[in-house]
Amino acid sequence: MARFIKPDFNNNIINISATIAEFLGCPNDKPTLPALSRELAKGYKNVVFVILDGMGVYPVEKNLAEGAFFRKNTIQVLTSVFPSTTTNATTTYLTDKYPMEHGWFGWSLYLEELGRAVDIYPEVDSETGEPIEQGYMKKRLPVEPYYKNSKLYATNVVVPDFFDDDYHNRYVWESVEEIYGHIAQICKKEGRQFIYTYCTEPDSTMHRYGVTSPEARRVINALNDGFEELCAECADTLFIISADHGQINIDGCIELYKDGELLSMLEWQPFLEARATAILRRSATL
Repeated sequence: MARFIKPDFNNNIINISATIAEFLGCPNDKPTLPALSRELAKGYKNVVFVILDGMGVYPVEKNLAEGAFFRKNTIQVLTSVFPSTTTNATTTYLTDKYPMEHGWFGWSLYLEELGRAVDIYPEVDSETGEPIEQGYMKKRLPVEPYYKNSKLYATNVVVPDFFDDDYHNRYVWESVEEIYGHIAQICKKEGRQFIYTYCTEPDSTMHRYGVTSPEARRVINALNDGFEELCAECADTLFIISADHGQINIDGCIELYKDGELLSMLEWQPFLEARATAILRRSATL
């Protein structure tokens, strides 16, 4: 059985955002990472923060040789937030806020005022798929990138099309190769550039095929090689490459969704995340 690792908020993914926020001259009240602060203090023209979804220590060590670019350049191993899922972790990165501050805990949240759980990214009813009011979640739980307040660096985002950011220069990618091209292009612009980059791989492939599958190995090695080439190409640029969470293979699961006796006691179907389920108990009546 995998060891349960609790978040250490002095050695956590949020501390990357906290350190970058201070460097960019943005408000921050979270602990910073000394090693990253020292590197940022060298005054690079460009700072590129890359989030590779799911690329935790376990996938890296299982799929890359010891001398691979990512492994030999690992500076510090951090904990993620809990639940350690994309919705929660990427919102933590984006806002420099703890999960209890931003509230985007998982894929599906029960909203008491609506009386139902909602898949918060696509904004649909978790059970029926029926759309709710567009833009409701950002009114309910506002999300503002911490870096929007920087006056020291121009800010850019390199993201998939579902990532909505009205504050910055937005570069949308459809393939990983386009990520490299966008970053290289931005780094050649005049003036100091900060680039926030989010990549859905290798998480997407690992969810489908498994962490140690040949498919995952190919994707992870391709990312390793691609970013090694990109780093060599971009002069006077600091690349900060991290994951939002990791992944491991599992041997089995408990199918709560098929437990009729349990479901009969609940106000709503289990929600939040399959790997960190939340339940709403039906109120007792006398």
